[in-house]
Amino acid sequence: MVLTVVAVSWLVAVAVQGALAAADARAGRDAIEEAQRLVGAGGLPGEGVDAALERARASFTGAHARMTNPFVLPARVLPVLGRQLRSFAALAGASGQAAEIGATAVASAQKTLEATAGGGPDRVAALRRLSKTAERAEQDLAGLDLGPRDHLLASLARARSELAGQLADGRSNLRRASLISDAVADMLAGPGGYLLLASNNAEMRAGSGMFLSAGLLETRDGSLVLGAMRPTGDLRLPGMGLRGDPDLQARWGWLHPGREWRNLGLSPRFGGTGELAARMWQELEGRPLDGVLAIDVEGVRALLAATGPVQVGKERVGADDVVGLLLHDQYLDLPGVGAADQFEQARRRERLGDLAGAALLALESGDYDPGVLATELADAVRGRHLLAWSSDAGRQQAWEEAGISGSLGSESLLVSVLNRGGNKLDPFLKVASSLSFRPVSDGTDVALEVRLSNHTPEGEPPYVAGPAPGSGLAAGDYLGIVSANVPGGAANLRIDGDPALVARGPDGPTQVIAAPVLLPRGSSQTMVIRFRLAAGVESMRVEPSARIPPVAWSMPGEEWEGDTARVVTW
Repeated sequence: MVLTVVAVSWLVAVAVQGALAAADARAGRDAIEEAQRLVGAGGLPGEGVDAALERARASFTGAHARMTNPFVLPARVLPVLGRQLRSFAALAGASGQAAEIGATAVASAQKTLEATAGGGPDRVAALRRLSKTAERAEQDLAGLDLGPRDHLLASLARARSELAGQLADGRSNLRRASLISDAVADMLAGPGGYLLLASNNAEMRAGSGMFLSAGLLETRDGSLVLGAMRPTGDLRLPGMGLRGDPDLQARWGWLHPGREWRNLGLSPRFGGTGELAARMWQELEGRPLDGVLAIDVEGVRALLAATGPVQVGKERVGADDVVGLLLHDQYLDLPGVGAADQFEQARRRERLGDLAGAALLALESGDYDPGVLATELADAVRGRHLLAWSSDAGRQQAWEEAGISGSLGSESLLVSVLNRGGNKLDPFLKVASSLSFRPVSDGTDVALEVRLSNHTPEGEPPYVAGPAPGSGLAAGDYLGIVSANVPGGAANLRIDGDPALVARGPDGPTQVIAAPVLLPRGSSQTMVIRFRLAAGVESMRVEPSARIPPVAWSMPGEEWEGDTARVVTW
């Protein structure tokens, strides 16, 4: 009887220890989630992340200690219960170690960033240190022991699987951060020459704004020197221009993107766009390039969020007002001259290139918050507001890893509306896309419904609302092309109503289908694009379009703003 009481009491005590350990683990999980929120999309620590990681480490360490103290140890040798206890202890221990590894990496990164006020070689050295920090953390995470894998309770098996996935994601992100840091360090160390394209989201192309300004950005010993930004309308190549890659030429050659810079970006694949732009620049200037960079209005805003306001002419422009200025307000005070002269003057005074140059000059001065800069730029990259192509295969791989290359995958889905009206109406064009799925015997039929609404108000100046000289449009008309890049394996690709298509066929790893659209002011139109995916395909990656405002997306049970990529499953 006494032995029974002792055994029962011991089991109760073990259960109490288990409950307390579970509570510690939940507290640790909550702290990790808080740390992830504070790190955010930029991948660099915000205020308070170090404290959250320390709380997580302490909580998981406490849970591990409860499951490994001498009082509980006898239960760990039991055949069934013991395996569960050993699993719990291992998972708690691994989580605590991961939090400690994260805290160490965060502290090292913060120290490096705080010491990086200067530019030049110091900037390159700091990027090298950040790369090493990420590399060490990735290696440390690789050595964590998650304990038993088989014959676990469902809750423990699920927890182990989730932790393994989180560690894999963490290691992948750290490898990516190391590659990116080294690639940027190599680029800044130079010497190198890069074409900087400034694109305006008030006049859209596929996955980016229209490239309206271009200039040469030179790098050497960690320093940046940007030459004069020139209107791309002045850089038109003679004759038929150059040919793009085979898919670009076959789908969009009729718009001569290798001659007219403003028709670059007809495909969202920036690899093809960047390579063609580099050849076009060499054709004009006689200089080969190491790469091409593109920045749009939101990208400039991201720079100004870190540097603070910059002076451009008589104006002082900051992150809070730059988007409104570049998308709209810069066109409000045009002189009251004839339509053709007004359009020419507006084109010549486009301020996007000047503001991009001023923001880069502020970066070169070193007067900015490195943490804010990294976080803002990472968010801009996620929305396709910053794009990069390199002629160097290794650096291009790093851009691919970083998600800055503007590449598409075979599972990508991207909706674009290309402005063909010569106006600045894209901020007034609301684009809403919805997905629906219907299982069939050999796969899934997908319906992509794209609804366009032209909300252009009355009273806009001609350069915003049109009509452009010779266009034949009325003021406020939106003339464009609806273009959809769908997964490469899609079959039966078509648009309801069989409109006259302007592009259809392979576009890199995807397929593209495109048709024209004309929306008078105040009107709406819906286009339904259909395709079939093979059996076993149960997800797609919906890519951002770089529109401002972004495309609104929905599917049964879900709604989201399309300013970042999102994997959808069915």
